[in-house]
Amino acid sequence: MFYYTAGQADVVQVDEVGYNKCDATNAIYNYSKGRSFAFQLNETKTYYFICSYGYCFGGMRLAIKAEKLPPPSPPPSASDQSSAIAAFARSHAVVVYAAVAVLAALLRMV
Repeated sequence: MFYYTAGQADVVQVDEVGYNKCDATNAIYNYSKGRSFAFQLNETKTYYFICSYGYCFGGMRLAIKAEKLPPPSPPPSASDQSSAIAAFARSHAVVVYAAVAVLAALLRMV
């Protein structure tokens, strides 16, 4: 989402050359109406945006590389889950044993 003050700034989509030179002469699209614009990244490519009011030279520009998402990881198998539970139990057994030992020592003091 881009927010800007109409008449003082804009959002111009340009190619890489226009981005590097802060030049909106061959703009792909100019989003200068209103005060905000939501842009969807529908293609796998690099998108370039600048402000054509001169602010680009001060850094008011943005390049976004849109990539396809990797496929989701498969769910863990039952054997992976049981080994994870066993490892969790082993790692926490020491803590439980220590807590019981402290509690026993405290009860002996009473």
